[in-house]
Amino acid sequence: MNTDKEVNDAVEALQQGQYSLIADASRATGVSHERLRRRVHGSKLSNSRGGLNKALTPAQEEALCQFIRRCDTLGRPAKKRFIRAAANSICRQLGYSKPVSKDWTYRFLKWHPELHRKRTKPLSAERQAAQDKETIEGHFQKFEAEYKVDGFRRGYLEF
Repeated sequence: MNTDKEVNDAVEALQQGQYSLIADASRATGVSHERLRRRVHGSKLSNSRGGLNKALTPAQEEALCQFIRRCDTLGRPAKKRFIRAAANSICRQLGYSKPVSKDWTYRFLKWHPELHRKRTKPLSAERQAAQDKETIEGHFQKFEAEYKVDGFRRGYLEF
């Protein structure tokens, strides 16, 4: 498999006249003949195609990532169904009629490996640990820090 740089170098050499035929450039550079032919005739890089049917724009995806990170910071990792609900909420606000699929959440987390899911400890251990004053104060300090960073819009905490 050739790197994009190798393919681009071979195309450039062809355009500069170093090789008269695509086959000559292919043999000399080791780039597959078919790949080189497609690139010479205007085919784009495979990673530059697609992405036109994404449910969210990059800015909206970043907002969703911030939501997931905030949930982690507050000690309540976002479940897949909450991520999907948040994405659908964004879509509804934009007037999209079609919600994201169940598989969309899996793909979203695959696109963003930095958001790996964290497992929480069993609830009974959490309840026991939450009874001390330092833990409760620590929770509200984290909450206050998040509030100072972004603040909350009206209705954010309504259920």
